[in-house]
Amino acid sequence: MDDPDAVKAMRAKLGFNYPVLTGTPDEMLGLMRSLGNEAGGLPFSVLIGPDGAVLDRQLGQLVPVEIAALMQGQVIH
Repeated sequence: MDDPDAVKAMRAKLGFNYPVLTGTPDEMLGLMRSLGNEAGGLPFSVLIGPDGAVLDRQLGQLVPVEIAALMQGQVIH
């Protein structure tokens, strides 16, 4: 939930090599709730597999090693 240009800049700075979804607060709050974040808390991450299935959800900050673990199919919580 941020300005798309700011997200693109941060994505480049952090070296993310995976898609990052951005949108307006109204768009993202509804989507987050539909994905299991009823409180609408941030940060909220969702790992979606190539087939579109939700593989994992994480409310709260993730560090790079946790993101890597999630992408390798490891449970971190």
